[in-house]
Amino acid sequence: MKFVYLFIILVVGGGAIFFLKGVKSAPIVEPEAEQVHIIELRDDGFYPAELSIHEGDTVTFSTTKDNFFWPASNSHPTHTIYPEFDPKEPIASDKEWSFKFDKPGTWRYHDHVRASAIGKIIVIGKNREEVYMDCQNLDKLNEQEREQCWDSLLSDTLKEKGVKASFEVFANIYRTDPLFSFKGCHWYAHRLGEEFYAEEYPKYKDIEALDLPPETYYCGFGFFHGWLEHMLRDDPDVEKTKRLCDYLDNQLSDERPRIRLNCYHAIGHGFVNEPFDPASWGKAQEIINPALEICDGVSNNPNEVRECLQGAFNVISDWIFRAEYGLAPVIEDPLWLCPKQRTYEHTKACYYEMAMHLNGLVGDDLSKLAEFTKDIEDDKIAWLVIDVVAAGATQRALSKDDYSEYIFACRGLPERLRVGCLHGFAGGFMAHGEPEKEYVKALKFCGSEELLEDEKHVCYKNIIRTFKGSYPREKVEGICATIDEAYRIYCSYE
Repeated sequence: MKFVYLFIILVVGGGAIFFLKGVKSAPIVEPEAEQVHIIELRDDGFYPAELSIHEGDTVTFSTTKDNFFWPASNSHPTHTIYPEFDPKEPIASDKEWSFKFDKPGTWRYHDHVRASAIGKIIVIGKNREEVYMDCQNLDKLNEQEREQCWDSLLSDTLKEKGVKASFEVFANIYRTDPLFSFKGCHWYAHRLGEEFYAEEYPKYKDIEALDLPPETYYCGFGFFHGWLEHMLRDDPDVEKTKRLCDYLDNQLSDERPRIRLNCYHAIGHGFVNEPFDPASWGKAQEIINPALEICDGVSNNPNEVRECLQGAFNVISDWIFRAEYGLAPVIEDPLWLCPKQRTYEHTKACYYEMAMHLNGLVGDDLSKLAEFTKDIEDDKIAWLVIDVVAAGATQRALSKDDYSEYIFACRGLPERLRVGCLHGFAGGFMAHGEPEKEYVKALKFCGSEELLEDEKHVCYKNIIRTFKGSYPREKVEGICATIDEAYRIYCSYE
């Protein structure tokens, strides 16, 4: 049975929402027995890239590549849409992995090692039931089903209508489904970048042919992080990537000034290579050292070096907290890797990225999160850690109208952390807020009556700095015109 999907366009608040709807298909003839199918990962991706099977059939995955592989359900990197469809570890290149599909539906998957390799398996139900996801009514679906809808909507729109249309869908999902931002919209932007690299980027003969819309900055420039990370792992050419950063800067910096720094952040991502040799598993420092050496010499601009270092530590921290490649979090000392770094810049980058996972250990209770700083003697590092975890807490607070509990929680911390906590919470609105309107709730927070005067200055200084990196100058000046004159000093471009 072949499944056909239609895009239905509704206009909501001036924007188009693309919905994926299943269409009833012709009757099928049931097989006499469960079957085994073969999917092979080759240099150019999974073959076949799309496969229709029946409920109860088994798919055996193998590879012709020399490196290990890891077929798993979307979404990357959590595999939560069909969590059983995941071997939970990399498979050696001379081995196979088999999985019996017992859930009817359309299941998209990827190679967790090279997430730009993607595929789709359509599982037809034993009772010939119509199988589709009604993505017009997301509020009636459970969490897994909603995530599956987001994944399908974004992937299909990218493939059929291009990058700009996919980000229009992205923004509308954000506006209409609060769970999308709660789950972490940065990772969905990341996923779009990975699929752009797999589906669209090969069509360009040279980087000068790229024509990317400014919307690609959404949710912390995750699109570029995902795209460039996998491009670099396939083609680890630093100079070529720096030329790409130059081009993106020239093309998009008027609209999105921080594009260059985010390109360097992606360089750090891309040079933390998957540890193909199991002998290196569990050795975090050994795995990350080559990337740190590249970052140290990647630029004469310290901000670009910093972004590259943070990009590298971002990858290794993800592997640690997801317990991949023999790595694992140390619950009693989750920031253990950072004091071991050989330079202060490496140390700061490490704390910045490792701290992003602390909310996952204890939730968003700021007093508990502050406990992770008690053994950090350097006040600047302690400030950095609380800044990061407070920004993470903002992600789960976006749907609220009253932020006073967070203000008082920050104020209840040790004095060296108070300002850093509020600084991070304010910045979190810009990192995780509604695309193009991130500033609305950020300004509301900074204007809170509960904030003291010194706290307001810290708040406005941080969000205005972020405005300048996220929006064109004309928009920044328009926003600044609405701010109390006492805080407009931070709006100057001089």
